[in-house]
Amino acid sequence: MAAVAVDMTQTLPSSVPPVTAVTSPRLSVVRFHGRSTAWGTGSKEDRFRYAYGEEELAEWLPRVRRPAERAEQVHILFNNCCGDAAVRAAECMTRLLDGEAGADPGARVPRTRSAPASTPSPGRRPTRARSSSSSRSRGGAG
Repeated sequence: MAAVAVDMTQTLPSSVPPVTAVTSPRLSVVRFHGRSTAWGTGSKEDRFRYAYGEEELAEWLPRVRRPAERAEQVHILFNNCCGDAAVRAAECMTRLLDGEAGADPGARVPRTRSAPASTPSPGRRPTRARSSSSSRSRGGAG
């Protein structure tokens, strides 16, 4: 099983801290819920109605890099799914990851939109990770 790292508001007693523990050599998962102030009080739509800024996503680059060095795949999921917020956040994260890898070839934060065709051999680090959006529909909440 893979532990899931979570980005969410950190103002509630029930907030999950943004820890990126790798518990499986095959998969690491990061899930972005948004940082809405409506967590704990608002409707489902209010909780998931959140647009990430580039600076907020850039904070996660080191947190994504660490599991990418220890797991075959890193899946990044966006659950801030009101409107097109998840799609826009996934596009922004993709640009950030591509820019980081281009700036520092040793950063090892590559990505792809589909799973690798074959399983990497033991001892060999993967060359790609996965970035996607979990938005079900453009108009509704998750």
